[in-house]
Amino acid sequence: MSIMKILEAGRVRRFHNVDVHHKQPLSEHSWQVAVILLDIYPETNKNLLEYALVHDCGELLTGDIPAPYKAYAPHVAALVRAHEAEFMQEELMIPPFSFTDEERLALKLADILSGMYQAAYEVIGGNEHARYVYDEFVKYFEQQKYLNSRPIEFFQEIDDRVSKR
Repeated sequence: MSIMKILEAGRVRRFHNVDVHHKQPLSEHSWQVAVILLDIYPETNKNLLEYALVHDCGELLTGDIPAPYKAYAPHVAALVRAHEAEFMQEELMIPPFSFTDEERLALKLADILSGMYQAAYEVIGGNEHARYVYDEFVKYFEQQKYLNSRPIEFFQEIDDRVSKR
């Protein structure tokens, strides 16, 4: 792995198209994904945990493309994913990872819950600009399958905090 470039990727900012109080770097998001993954998926292995820590490093090339745009232009999203994967392999020297369907779902849920947590943090802090982002993460989460009850429990913990706001 190209550690210097991977560390540089950690500085990419998320939610750059939303007025946020906390400008979350990719490194913080990746750490959140890894921690949430360990909580919601007890079967997490070293390979899956390593990928959680580097899963968005391709954004060093593309930046954090907003989810609403990816939904609006899925053909562009597919192209961006392909470019990011190639960049991760060729430039960052991150080898391709192989996962079971269950492991991919666990990673996806952890990624969604990290985004939801971050948006909730903003809403709880009084940033109503982040309410739309939070609501979109809720919708996205509700469309997923669940591996066990823990992702739902974590979702409810987050949503309870936002509801008390």
